[in-house]
Amino acid sequence: MFEILFSIFLILSLWEFAGYPIVMGSLAKKYSIIDSSTKPHYPFVSIVISVFNEEDVIKKRLKNLVNLNYPQDKYEIIIIDDKSEDNTVKLINEFLTNHKEKDPPIKFIKKNHRLGKSNSLNIAIKDIKGELVLSSDVNSMFDQNILLELTSKFKDEKVGAVCGSYNIINNDKASPNSENFYWNLEDMMLKGESAIDSIGTMIGSTSTCRKKFFHFDENIISEDLDLMVRIREEGYYVKYQPNAKVYEHAATNPRDQIKQRSRTSLGTIQCIFKHPGQFLLVNDYHSLFLFSHKTLRMFSPFNLLLVLITFFLLPVPTMIITIICLSVILFILLASLIRLLPNSNSSKNGLSKLNLIKYVLLNEFLILVAWKKFILGETSTKWDKAESTRASKKKGS
Repeated sequence: MFEILFSIFLILSLWEFAGYPIVMGSLAKKYSIIDSSTKPHYPFVSIVISVFNEEDVIKKRLKNLVNLNYPQDKYEIIIIDDKSEDNTVKLINEFLTNHKEKDPPIKFIKKNHRLGKSNSLNIAIKDIKGELVLSSDVNSMFDQNILLELTSKFKDEKVGAVCGSYNIINNDKASPNSENFYWNLEDMMLKGESAIDSIGTMIGSTSTCRKKFFHFDENIISEDLDLMVRIREEGYYVKYQPNAKVYEHAATNPRDQIKQRSRTSLGTIQCIFKHPGQFLLVNDYHSLFLFSHKTLRMFSPFNLLLVLITFFLLPVPTMIITIICLSVILFILLASLIRLLPNSNSSKNGLSKLNLIKYVLLNEFLILVAWKKFILGETSTKWDKAESTRASKKKGS
């Protein structure tokens, strides 16, 4: 009995941490998801960004947005201030004064009450002119070609949404370097998922969809993940465009890591309970991707605990054989995984095994923190920003 339970829990863990990334990475190597068409495609795009107390980064972000490599009469920028309490509004108004009557046009909406990002995005709907809408974050920086890359996927009328790749700027530091390894894994899995059907998660800072889908549940923290599931339920595909790059600073201290990871995990848990048929029942490719990519991750701490408990309930001879076999299996899986990852040499990119283990254990703990908040109903959608992900003025970054 315990042997069967141990096998089930172990297989689920191995599939989550190594098996699934290896399968998706292999598919990514086999199938190209890059659009090879050179025919120009310039649909009108609305870029929507909600801000709150972002005086340190808002001017640089606005400069980034108005200088994209895309016809300037083919996109607009909509900024919604979520009742900032610093100089954010003043700095935006100063920028608008200098940008007056220039393309791309910038619309500035000031809210009277702070109600969170999803509320801000919903408020912007009435002002959106674009057939495509890109929602992003103020601390992100776009590659100049991001709109060209994202819009290329919408040539296919069956595509309802697209997201680009997340790239960490400060990956020369220990914590960001560990997170960079995580995002390399994400990139590999997203490529495989997109090649077969639709992606199993959404990069929120590059989330782009057709206008008819742009509306949000204001009680859900991970509005981008909820959007992705809704679009796929309506029969449209959600694709990945790795050439559409966004750059951000990763959190560099434990406090900010706790804020970010526990919040995103909490949003995922909300989505699992809102869409149980998609996340818990495997009946097509996309539900398999959601189960493997998101659901297993949210149950990972419990699953690992059950692996340990059932292991110590095994007969001693079985335990010894299991340790030997598991060591061989883990070696093979890790070797296969490392071969699939770009720039995966630990000594080359400075990623130590110890830092990686610490990063994984911290994430498992933060998933438990998210479950605690979910059970206690601590699900505010108001954004509590991670200060270390904002570049300071003094550093000029």
